[in-house]
Amino acid sequence: MRNVFLLVFAALSLFSCKKEELNFKTKKFHKEFAQKSDTTIIEIEVDVAQNKSEAADSINTLFLKEINFLFSFDSTKTTENYPEICAQFIKEYVDFRKEMPEYATPWDANAMGKIAYQSEKLLNLTIDYYSFTGGAHGNGGSRSFFADPETGKRIKKEDLFSDFKGFVKLAEQKFRKQQKIPARLNINETGYWFEKDAFHLPENIFYTDKGILLLYNQYEIASYAEGPIELIIPYSEADKFLKIK
Repeated sequence: MRNVFLLVFAALSLFSCKKEELNFKTKKFHKEFAQKSDTTIIEIEVDVAQNKSEAADSINTLFLKEINFLFSFDSTKTTENYPEICAQFIKEYVDFRKEMPEYATPWDANAMGKIAYQSEKLLNLTIDYYSFTGGAHGNGGSRSFFADPETGKRIKKEDLFSDFKGFVKLAEQKFRKQQKIPARLNINETGYWFEKDAFHLPENIFYTDKGILLLYNQYEIASYAEGPIELIIPYSEADKFLKIK
C-alpha cells in the first residue's frame, strides 16, 4: 500500500512540475477618423497570451513593441497598449491635416500578429502589416520572430540551426534554381541586390506546415515592382540543419 501511495505521489509531483502551455486569445483593436467621404483607419489583430507568467508577459511585450515600431512616428516613444498605438496614429493624421489642409487622402494601417508555430521548444511569432501615410504606395510586409515558450526570451534565427552555414548553402542552391540563376553567375547578375554580391538569408524566416519559409520582403533584395520573394525548403531537406523545432 505504501508503494502504491509513493507511485501516486510521484505521478502527481511530475504532473504539477509540468510547464503550463501558453494559451493565446486573439484580440482586435480599431480606431478611425471620418472626414467627408474619406476615413482614416487603423486596425490591429493580435494573439495575446492569457497566462499569468513571465514568459507570457515577455511574448505580449514583444508583439506590442514590434507593432508599435511599425506604426510609430517617434521611435523613442514607449507605448503601453494597443489602443494607445491606434490613438497616436489617428492623432498624427489629424495633426498632419492641420498643417496641410489641402491634403485630402486618408491614411490606412493594419497589422495581424499571430502565433504561427508552437511547440514545446519554440514559438514563431509573425506580423503581417500594411500602412499608407501618403506617397506613391503603401508599405507592407511580413515579419517573423522566435521565442522560447518556457522563458519568453527571444531566439536569434542563427540559433535555430545546428549547421547555419550548411543551411545557407542549401538555401542558395535552391534560390538559384527557383529564380533561374546559373551557379557560374554572380548572385546579383540577374538584377538582385544582395549585399557584397553574396547570398544571405532574408531578415525573416518562418516555420510552416510545408517547411522553412524564406521570405524576402519588398525592397530587401529587389525592386518594389518585384514584390515579395518566397522560397520554401521542405523539412525533409531542412531537418538535418535544424537545432530547434
